[in-house]
Amino acid sequence: MVQPALLWLYHRGGTALRLRSRMFQAFRVEEVTNLAAVRHELFPTVIGPACIFVIANERPTSETALSYFAPKPIKSFTLAKTITLDSHDVSQITHAEASSNPLAWSVFALGGQRDWNIIRKLSKLDTLAKLRAGSQILARGGVVPGDQKKELPELRGKRYFAAEEFPDGTFLEFDVSQVSPWQQPCVDRRHGIRDYESFKNPQLLIKQSFSAETNRFRAALIRTDDPTWGVVCKETYLSVRDLTPDARHIRAACLAYNSLVAVYFLALTSSRFPLYNNEVPTKELRTVPLPRSGVALSSLNGFEAIDEVARQLFELTHADWTVIEDLLAFTLPDCLRKTPGPGRNPTTRTDMEPDLSAYALTMFRVLKSTFGKDKGVSATVYQEPDGQQLPARMVTFHFDWPGRKALTIHSITADGLLDLFNKFGRKTLNISTGIGNADGLGFQRVSYLFHSDQTEQGRIRSLTIIKPDERRYWTRSLAMRDADDLAVAILKAAGWKGGS
Repeated sequence: MVQPALLWLYHRGGTALRLRSRMFQAFRVEEVTNLAAVRHELFPTVIGPACIFVIANERPTSETALSYFAPKPIKSFTLAKTITLDSHDVSQITHAEASSNPLAWSVFALGGQRDWNIIRKLSKLDTLAKLRAGSQILARGGVVPGDQKKELPELRGKRYFAAEEFPDGTFLEFDVSQVSPWQQPCVDRRHGIRDYESFKNPQLLIKQSFSAETNRFRAALIRTDDPTWGVVCKETYLSVRDLTPDARHIRAACLAYNSLVAVYFLALTSSRFPLYNNEVPTKELRTVPLPRSGVALSSLNGFEAIDEVARQLFELTHADWTVIEDLLAFTLPDCLRKTPGPGRNPTTRTDMEPDLSAYALTMFRVLKSTFGKDKGVSATVYQEPDGQQLPARMVTFHFDWPGRKALTIHSITADGLLDLFNKFGRKTLNISTGIGNADGLGFQRVSYLFHSDQTEQGRIRSLTIIKPDERRYWTRSLAMRDADDLAVAILKAAGWKGGS
């Protein structure tokens, strides 16, 4: 079945929840393909994205897994409307998760299991939505100017902020003393408002769309000389009034919404951002997690300082933060840009091989954390000679090789091996359809080759990984995913049945 993706995968309301519950409890769904990222390539004249269901007429168990595909377009100046399915675009979701947790569809469209764990952890925290339901804050979108047919006499003389962006120089506070009073307050007759309490002090404004200039969402506390009123804003902002004496909730929100945590959370949970457009619906904007501890904003002098405090207050581990940074650095730009993002660039080639070395070292940490720090793991990064750039890169991991350096950079010197590797990268790893400038849909392959080598110390077991020469395949977060998959494969081969 070809169905609307917004209804089946992204809407979180009553009808959508009931449909999903009935579908995934009554039928075994074999595959779901999310076409949101490729809607323009497949259906140029259609606004809403689609999805594809493959269903068997039998009942599943709650733990029955389905394959979830989220193909992405190749953003290139030379390839026309080519869509690929990478290995990290494929996830396994249980029917229980599919029927009861609507966030799974948006999280696995861009992320993996570690992202899913982080989102579920963050979702347990307070949010503006929860505080609003508990009558601890007031929150509403701004006014809609529209046809200017409905008068709002109660707002005459109150400051009205109508700009699309915060003024230059605004960081965590917005001084509204220079904002002009609203002399003729009129709004769209279809969007007239009755409750103005959210525009009173203490107040926080949150921009509802992503800022391409700062690569963040933006929020600012309102500073005013009016003892009662803050500022009335237009509908592109969310106005939040704190009902607590110390305004602790909006201070926590100011930190959270200006941090990378908000971008990461909304990129993985929003029904629109970033695959549909850059604006987040008000209901979803209110779901950003807030830190539990008290927040002191006065000492923060830049976004890096905000991120460091947010990382600590949200109790995010080094591994969690690596996953967050990589998604925002490599995955998100590909969704927002019309041209190839930084993840499509070739890996950096120097004597130190920074990209592949970081990938290998991250694999070490994950494998050692699973099997023990005493386990010997080393890696060989293969490098082309004389400035040549092959279409793929190769790393070999060695297990229990006594005396072997943790990381070795090895130059490929045999011409025959270079030729074979070049052919392997261009033919075997290439997409199966849509070659050249033709339209097409295919798989971008990666290779994991298990083998053993005879050395002076005996036979050494090794794993060679060959992937395309693009940075997005060699990130630290993808190293974590690959190490997790390898660890599960090893445990299953040893007879592990799951569980603790």
